[in-house]
Amino acid sequence: MKYTLPVVCTLAMGAAMPVSADISFSQKITVNGAGGMSMFNSEGNVLTQLARDKSRSESSMKMQSKFASMIAGSGRTTTITRLDKGLTWQLDMDKERYTEITFAETRKQLKDAQESLSKGGGGQLPVSDEGCQWSEAKVEIEHAKGSEDIAGIKTKKHTIRMQQSCTDPQSGNTCDITWLMDTWLAKKVPGQKEALAFQRDYAKALGLDETLSQLGSPAQGLLGMYANNWDEVLEEFQKMKGYPMKMAMQMGMGGEQCKTPSGQPISMDETWADASTAIYDSALNSMTDSVTSSIGSTVASSLGGGKAGAAAGRLVKSLGGMFGGKSEQPDPEPAAEPEPQASPEQPSAGDQQVTLFRVTSEVTNWSEISIPAERFEIPPGWTRN
Repeated sequence: MKYTLPVVCTLAMGAAMPVSADISFSQKITVNGAGGMSMFNSEGNVLTQLARDKSRSESSMKMQSKFASMIAGSGRTTTITRLDKGLTWQLDMDKERYTEITFAETRKQLKDAQESLSKGGGGQLPVSDEGCQWSEAKVEIEHAKGSEDIAGIKTKKHTIRMQQSCTDPQSGNTCDITWLMDTWLAKKVPGQKEALAFQRDYAKALGLDETLSQLGSPAQGLLGMYANNWDEVLEEFQKMKGYPMKMAMQMGMGGEQCKTPSGQPISMDETWADASTAIYDSALNSMTDSVTSSIGSTVASSLGGGKAGAAAGRLVKSLGGMFGGKSEQPDPEPAAEPEPQASPEQPSAGDQQVTLFRVTSEVTNWSEISIPAERFEIPPGWTRN
């Protein structure tokens, strides 16, 4: 059975079959986006600990946008996943409170978010996933020579690149889209078998087949766009052997007929060519909550709940105009069409693409240790929300 990527990418950790040793590893996660997606720009670290059918993650994500940072707070979250109980606990370390979310509730949130992103993901992009007429996909795979040490473990880089064109019959736009996945695989990692079983079993608990489990935080909101196409890239990834110590996924879009509402090819539209978040820090102050609540809930859940998670949910809801939501405010008068510029020095956008986003996850430390059982329990005296 085939499953969609935004669901796959919500899995920051999983649950395992019995293991001979506990595992602890740290990751650095970076999200970079262009245009409206620059509001998701963030970076941070995640500590994950696995023991049998339990896991605990402690993350600290910092939003680069001042506006996003203001409403998302510190971005520090703690989540305990219990496969034996079929639920996760999201801990508010400051208030000594926790939120309990069952796997059934998570499955519903992810399904709702998938549908919302599929319908609204186009927004101000030239084409939307829902209206695409796709050309035949072209897939290229490269295996780099040599090796690279990551967290003291030898890895080899592999690149999967898929190119496809989307034609929107309503707008007449045709965009060339590139999905790129770089992964650094290690043939042998201490506890690799247990870690993969952990992730696989959690994926099954949520009705999935496989899991990337390297990407979390705001990343899944971006990866939710054109999710079915990402699935084809994942199919190639699943044929490779080894444990992913580092992973990078990015999406590019361009072409002369790939025009934004401004009438310009996306690669020449200043909104997308400039990855700065400054314009959106200002614009978001006047935006309305128009994106469906399911998207906000899912991103909030992925950030671990609590103050940071709820605030991040409000942030995603406020991105209405960027992701196709309908504003309750009256539409502004259309701007006058700009006079065409015939300067011979103006670059052609024919073969140029804008990198809409790039999400990177890298393991920075990996070890087998003994983890106290209380690390996977609600602390005594805490209150349930």
